[in-house]
Amino acid sequence: EYREIKNLSKNSKVFNFLCQEVSPYDQINSDIGVLSSEYEIFESWANNEVSFTIITIKAFSQLYIEKALLEKHSFDIKKAQELSPQDLAMKLTKLGYSNEAMVEGRGQFSQRGDITDIYPIVGDPVRIEFFGDEIESMRTFNTSSQRSIKPLDICKIHPRYSIIRDEADGLKEKIDKLGLEDLHIEEGLYWEGVEYYRELLDQGSSDLFSYIPEHSQVIFDEWQDLHNFANDWQDKQESLYKDG
Repeated sequence: EYREIKNLSKNSKVFNFLCQEVSPYDQINSDIGVLSSEYEIFESWANNEVSFTIITIKAFSQLYIEKALLEKHSFDIKKAQELSPQDLAMKLTKLGYSNEAMVEGRGQFSQRGDITDIYPIVGDPVRIEFFGDEIESMRTFNTSSQRSIKPLDICKIHPRYSIIRDEADGLKEKIDKLGLEDLHIEEGLYWEGVEYYRELLDQGSSDLFSYIPEHSQVIFDEWQDLHNFANDWQDKQESLYKDG
């Protein structure tokens, strides 16, 4: 269905909205590949691009990072911008990016001398060259060959996780106070399964109605699932009406 619609929509973007298979009750972080796809679609919608989005009822019924939170903490890096490598590293770390010897996957960055490599959640890996505290050049590059591909004037950075942390949020103390056992807790702001504790951070979430602009076309896949969902919802409403 995705290929058919894409072939018929030459002048519009066509997205296949992927679904997180991780349950919010599992202490496992969301799939970064699926997160990348979600953010790419959210970005397209925010830019008012005309598009078609194929989505399953499971993906439609899930909750996502709060829209205001995503907009607040996503930021642009621009050529000729005044920004020190140290400040950039701090901003990336606060968004959950890991500092590695060499960038290999999304959500990672690496620094050596006046060069900072970043693999954003959305888009190609980016190599940034500084001259003092000013960005002198930016270009995409291949992580395998390390060769530059094309110059850039701007790069968008999105959060690595569906939550945003800082040193003062007291999350680890809250976990200890509630007597919750988490064998994955490590030093630092983020660890495997940290998204499980979203509610302890008092951070809300958004459904897709909050993101979808008026002009975008959403096409539901798996009609039988949609039919079953509608019937279940109607049965629940009738049950609530009788009980109330």
